Amino acid sequence: MQELDPLGSPDARFGLFKGQSIVDLSANCLINKRTEAFVNVNNNLDKQSSAGRLTDSPRPDVPLQASISMGLRF
Repeated sequence: MQELDPLGSPDARFGLFKGQSIVDLSANCLINKRTEAFVNVNNNLDKQSSAGRLTDSPRPDVPLQASISMGLRF
């Protein structure tokens, strides 16, 4: 089903999305007074759903992603 813009023309930028949730988690740990570790996990439920719109069609959200990093203070 194509959605219509205010003038009645077909346009993927208009219309409603079904309500959904995406879970992102992050944590950090102070190892000592100069070193800190970080963990980030995006889309923990690994659900694919519409997260936004481009000019031509809806785009999917990000896949399950994880990152680990460290910070140093000088």
